[in-house]
Amino acid sequence: MSRFTLRRPTPAFVVSVIALMISLGGTSYAAFTLPKNSVGTKQLKNKAVTAGKLAPKAIALFKGRKGDRGPQGPQGVQGIQGVQGPVGPSNGYFAKSVTSAVSLPVPAGDYMVYAEASIGNSTSSPVQASCFLSANGTALSAQNGSNGVTIPLNPGNGEVSDEGVVHLSAAGTLENTCNGGTTFSDAITAIKVDTASP
Repeated sequence: MSRFTLRRPTPAFVVSVIALMISLGGTSYAAFTLPKNSVGTKQLKNKAVTAGKLAPKAIALFKGRKGDRGPQGPQGVQGIQGVQGPVGPSNGYFAKSVTSAVSLPVPAGDYMVYAEASIGNSTSSPVQASCFLSANGTALSAQNGSNGVTIPLNPGNGEVSDEGVVHLSAAGTLENTCNGGTTFSDAITAIKVDTASP
């Protein structure tokens, strides 16, 4: 009966087995053992690299310089002219003088008017002072002329005030005129309203 004896493999046999293994798994071997900087444009397929594979700095290289601003376009058509809004509920007008008379020009409309004068007395006896509030020369109320005050003797002073309402169908002038004593401040305030009533 013959005996089976294991023999040591020869170097040639070992080399041939290794060569066979490399030939069978060459693709996998190459994929994991490519040396650095060995892949170039010839090894890449067209359109093989996607944006997701690129670094942000690489993507920024594809952005060109901002172009110059283009010429200005023609001016657009003018819009429709708006309508005049209604006059507000009130407008104020004011005038002041250091004399015995003050006048205040105002446009047409309805007004509430207030006048006040400061009058002094430089004499040795009391003085009766009064003021007259009017619109275009017509008294604004029955109080005008009867609103006098007695100013005591020097050094004395007093305040004379009056008020009224007026309707002006056209532009006019409001006036406050005082007499008696020495007027050192005379003022009129007129407030334009929707409708003035006494």
